Amino acid sequence: MQQTSSTNNRLPGTADLTLGGDLAAEMVAALDGYVSQALAESAGRRETLWHRDYRSPEAYLDSVAPNRELFRKRSGCIDTRLPINALAYLSTTRADAEIGTAANYRVSRVQWQVFPEVTGEGLLLEPSADVPTLAQIVALPDADWTPEMIAGLTDDL
Repeated sequence: MQQTSSTNNRLPGTADLTLGGDLAAEMVAALDGYVSQALAESAGRRETLWHRDYRSPEAYLDSVAPNRELFRKRSGCIDTRLPINALAYLSTTRADAEIGTAANYRVSRVQWQVFPEVTGEGLLLEPSADVPTLAQIVALPDADWTPEMIAGLTDDL
């Protein structure tokens, strides 16, 4: 059996990699530069991609629906969630569901069904009885924040 040289095992139109240095570090630096530039440029393009209609809450929801659908598909959230008919207050014999109050709202731990075997948990910020509801807000904390931090219930931020 005859040995073949590495030259004979090359794919047509290719050559040996002869670059020096830390190729992994160079690749990471190039990717970081690309992502940083794309992020900086995205702010200027954002308004051309969103066509928000502020005439009413319903008009706003309709106007952002295409962007939400695109985000849902790109982030892989394609499973149909169960409708949320009600939130369940989470309390135990040691802890009330309500964990805090402010001048105009109260904060309670809640849970809801997302998929047949998956539940979601969070903090419900409800207006006090004498305060009209002006908005619907979902606050999503960063991965190293707690819901209590984003709701302003702790001084940890």
